[in-house]
Amino acid sequence: MNSNRQIIISLAPVGFWKGKGITPPLSPMAVAEGVRRCEDEGAALVHLHVRDEEGNATTDMGVFNDTAEGIREKCSLILQGSTGGVEGLTPQERCVVLQNSNVEAASLNMGSTNFFDGVYVNSPQDIRYWADQMRDRNIVPELEAFTLTMIPASIKLQHQGVIGSPLRFTVCMGIPGAIPLDVRFLYTAAQLMPPDAVWGILMHGRTDPRLVATALSLGASWIRVGFEDSPTDIYGRTATENAHLVKSLREYIELLGYSVADVKTARRILEIGC
Repeated sequence: MNSNRQIIISLAPVGFWKGKGITPPLSPMAVAEGVRRCEDEGAALVHLHVRDEEGNATTDMGVFNDTAEGIREKCSLILQGSTGGVEGLTPQERCVVLQNSNVEAASLNMGSTNFFDGVYVNSPQDIRYWADQMRDRNIVPELEAFTLTMIPASIKLQHQGVIGSPLRFTVCMGIPGAIPLDVRFLYTAAQLMPPDAVWGILMHGRTDPRLVATALSLGASWIRVGFEDSPTDIYGRTATENAHLVKSLREYIELLGYSVADVKTARRILEIGC
């Protein structure tokens, strides 16, 4: 194991998990302050959604803009917007975050999949549209793979010039209908990656230490945590704030013999703003 290898902690602070004592930050001030504490604990990138005061997805840019400005005033993390969205939003509505000048990277969902009891629709035409919007604004796409077939599909789009190099993948695990929380899928995902790709994982429902260790041993460059994904830390404890999730992941990464990348190093690894 290379003890000099530096791992990025990605933070998804807002959404999904709430109730039963879990109170994810929602107001711009609360999110920005929470992100600052997470940066202090080792987070180098923040994945941000447009959400209202109830935590529901919305196309109102006011909250997003205020949150992004608050984060930028307090933090130096890479700010990543989301082009995800609930059913009924148009492709244009799903990429409104790209209009914010603080957004340096954005998630790009690489295909449709079953999602809980519904279908998460990301058509080839819409993927090309979102990729074009990112390219026009010099925003770096992070390719969200909900099934393993989305990895070769992304490589095909790269060969067609729709997406540039290097490809940056997140293997999205644990969402019902998508890739399970199972290390066998990580081995296959790693084999499907092109040699120059950089990649990481997110784990919906629980932060699994086995998956983290396996992903890092296979060459993953980042691990994502936060209340969007799971309210439990690497040891299975329910967190009261995002900084708790980041701190426990940092400690585990260091226990495995790696170090945690600061923002400058994360920018170099991801080739963002450098």
